[in-house]
Amino acid sequence: MCRFLFHNFNCTLDWSIHRGGAVFATGTEGARFTDVHFTRLAGNALFFSDYCKEPFVGNSEFSWIGDSGLALVGSTRFKISGNKKGTDLMDGSEKNQPRGATISNCIFREIGVFGKQTSGIIQSLAGNTSINACLLFNVGLIWVGAGPVFEGDF
Repeated sequence: MCRFLFHNFNCTLDWSIHRGGAVFATGTEGARFTDVHFTRLAGNALFFSDYCKEPFVGNSEFSWIGDSGLALVGSTRFKISGNKKGTDLMDGSEKNQPRGATISNCIFREIGVFGKQTSGIIQSLAGNTSINACLLFNVGLIWVGAGPVFEGDF
């Protein structure tokens, strides 16, 4: 279990990810990436961080990526429950999570060239993500990873 913080790294349970990428999007609504080829990048390729409403990635290719191809990672504030002493709860009421993302007709290949805990697509503290007709091969640790997921509408 991760019990320390790195600069610009998120740590959830035993998994950490650099909160950055060749393209870093935060505070967006309806961001669209179509017909893009992300290739030969040392870190993450495309990173949606915190509030990102209905991002779309389509007809794109991710190849020879050092860490993860596409990341959707939100954040919460933690608070102590009044009912159960010492119980930590995730509070997503500030809506700092990517929600409603669509990833369609994309190719993810040769992902995780340098990183150890990498994914073609990683989702953590995000929700309502739709992945359609994507091809993933030669991907590092996990093809599609999902950490704590949020459900429901904005």
